[in-house]
Amino acid sequence: MNSRRMISRREFLKYAALASSLAFGMSFAGCAGQPQKKKEVKVLKIPHQWTAPAEGKGDFRAIYLQKFAERVQEETNGSLKFEIYPAQSLFKAKEQFEAMSKGALDMSFYPLIYAAGKIPEFGITLLPCIVKDYDQAKRWRNSKVGDLIRSLSEEKGVKIMDMVWETGNFASKSRPIIIPEDVKGLKMRVPGKWFEKVVTAKGASVTSMSSAEVYEALRTGVIDATATSDGSFVSFHIYEVTKYFTADTKYSTVWALESPCISLKTWNALTTDEQQAILKVVKELRNYLDESSEKMREKAAETFESHGVEVHDMSLAEWKEWRDLAEDTGWKIYIDGVARGREIIDMALKV
Repeated sequence: MNSRRMISRREFLKYAALASSLAFGMSFAGCAGQPQKKKEVKVLKIPHQWTAPAEGKGDFRAIYLQKFAERVQEETNGSLKFEIYPAQSLFKAKEQFEAMSKGALDMSFYPLIYAAGKIPEFGITLLPCIVKDYDQAKRWRNSKVGDLIRSLSEEKGVKIMDMVWETGNFASKSRPIIIPEDVKGLKMRVPGKWFEKVVTAKGASVTSMSSAEVYEALRTGVIDATATSDGSFVSFHIYEVTKYFTADTKYSTVWALESPCISLKTWNALTTDEQQAILKVVKELRNYLDESSEKMREKAAETFESHGVEVHDMSLAEWKEWRDLAEDTGWKIYIDGVARGREIIDMALKV
């Protein structure tokens, strides 16, 4: 008797079909002489300090990053993808430049003043009243001072992809801040030690913190007043915890240079096509950045007014008082404390 089990006709047909399909699969994969290589997908992480947009509404810098991520993914056919972390959920705002410098973080939309501890020359990016108007501000992209800022950043391992200026003035719980004498006796948060020198010269005391921490400091009485950008005034709902707002629809004491940045370690790991796709999208979105920043002046004034805050729009005469004080205080310590400080200010004024 034959010890081998007899295979039924049904089993024979099943195994024959399986063998046929495997043979077809190996033949298809081997058509090019080797198995097809799986497409590499790079995922870049982008944290920022603002609240995530909802239904297309929110801080324009956060919306910019969404638009950027979507367009670059399209341009690279999905070889680049992005994870966006709002509200400092991945890195604190002031930690992001150092993280990009070390390659621990891929990208950010970054207020350059936060890196002034590492790059003292960056104080020029928030020097009070250093910019006169938006036409001058936009010319920084193609200027000697703009080239210097990009070069200094790249020396620290961070590539600045574009530049946009945010403007602002003051909000207060205690009284309107219109001219320099109005800050006497107030506890304030202002952006950067150069602005701190301006207000302390008139009798204010200062506490240092990021824009994201200002709301709670005002709510709890740690500070009485603040100066920051219009975008931050609105995004962080500062109108809920203040009674007086100094609008800047025409004249601004705060000029803050902010940039979409990428770690050079990340940048150098991209293909040429991926780099070109990013640069193309950055150029496409430039008008959105400029228009959104300019519109924030009116939006901030309207938002504060609609929430019952008393609004005063700064005049040219009032701005000149702040400019004269800034030259004698904040600008002076920049010149004295920063290598090439006088030269850099001169570059900025010639833009």
